[in-house]
Amino acid sequence: MKKWYWILYGTAAFCVFGTIFLLFLLPETVPAHYNLAGEIDRYGSRWEYLLFPGFTLGMTVFFRIVAKAAGGHGDSSGEKGTLITASAVILFTGFLGFYFMGKAMQSGSDGTDIARCIGILLGVLFIVIGLILPKTEKNGTFGLRTVWSMRSENTWKKSQRFCGICAIVCGGCLAIGAFFLRGLPCFLLMLLITAVWANASVAASWYIAKNDRSDGTERQE
Repeated sequence: MKKWYWILYGTAAFCVFGTIFLLFLLPETVPAHYNLAGEIDRYGSRWEYLLFPGFTLGMTVFFRIVAKAAGGHGDSSGEKGTLITASAVILFTGFLGFYFMGKAMQSGSDGTDIARCIGILLGVLFIVIGLILPKTEKNGTFGLRTVWSMRSENTWKKSQRFCGICAIVCGGCLAIGAFFLRGLPCFLLMLLITAVWANASVAASWYIAKNDRSDGTERQE
């Protein structure tokens, strides 16, 4: 399990030191906020980008505490799943920060493709989570944890498998869709696909539990 902790620390260090390195390449005044149309609506100091490594360090500490708590209760599956997901989320945040800093280096550049970048990165994150979920054993920390998915080992495995496949499909659709969309339509696509994934996964866990006969009887709600 130690290697996953070191991967988490290494991922965090890469994002933090990468941001600090790029920080010194930026002009003193940089775009600090974009509206939904991708237009710059506020400028600020380059030091505002220190929010990214600060957020990264905060997430690292939080996920480490969660993973250690799971490990302390003998929940190795939850511990591992938390660490892998944490590394993926931190990379997502780090690359997003690198992207914003890269845009700031381009004088006069607008942010019309920011939504596209976020959508593609979020789609990749969905796919990574989707690959992890089907391999996750029943635990109290990580995975699709509903009252129905937790009912038995059988409902857990089937629920995680469905949620994982759904995440991969939704992530692929989001990444492809984001490649062709910009601005508000791209953000709306992100919200729609996230909602579809979450609701479909919860509904599937209910349906799986309702029809689970692993104990010889059909479940009824």
